[in-house]
Amino acid sequence: MTAEEKRNKIKEMRSNPNSIARNRHFWSESEEKNLSEMFYDGYDISEIALTHERSERTVVMKFNELKLYGSQNTRHDREFECNCINCPYDNHPSLCTRPRENANV
Repeated sequence: MTAEEKRNKIKEMRSNPNSIARNRHFWSESEEKNLSEMFYDGYDISEIALTHERSERTVVMKFNELKLYGSQNTRHDREFECNCINCPYDNHPSLCTRPRENANV
């Protein structure tokens, strides 16, 4: 997608947020995982909203619900390595919520 196409899609999304396909649907676990990864990979809110077919406001509300803003600095300030055998957060082990003592189960 070119920069102009992206800009036009964002304008369309902002002018009529109720037309967004998934705006009123529940978030799946895989969508939440992808949202967290995109957040930590530095994608902007508009791009995340377009990817997930949700409004920017909905994305920000989900960030707050997942405590991504409040925990951004604390998660990366400390050394963290996940011990899970099949961790769903390969690229971002600090997102893993499994207890460390049971992580290899």
